[in-house]
Amino acid sequence: MNTSSSVFEGSGKIPPTDERLSSLRMQSFETFRFSARLDERYKREHAEIGWQSISGMRNVLVHDYFEVDFESVWRIVERDLAPLEQTMRLILAKLDEL
Repeated sequence: MNTSSSVFEGSGKIPPTDERLSSLRMQSFETFRFSARLDERYKREHAEIGWQSISGMRNVLVHDYFEVDFESVWRIVERDLAPLEQTMRLILAKLDEL
């Protein structure tokens, strides 16, 4: 995997290991799978999340795995994963109330 340190230079962050990237990839697939099955009502309630982009990312990671630029993936993870996780937790909490 390409885990070039250029993304991390000067950031004070440690580049992920191949094992960590593999773990993140598996977690991402679970997130993508869950978001694909999510009722459209919840997607509309949380329009700030790029649901279509999530689906597109999953397709790239699954079907074009050997062409993936992992530096770009890591930047996306750092930028977008926290807001997505917060939203998914809100949705799961609503589902638990049903």
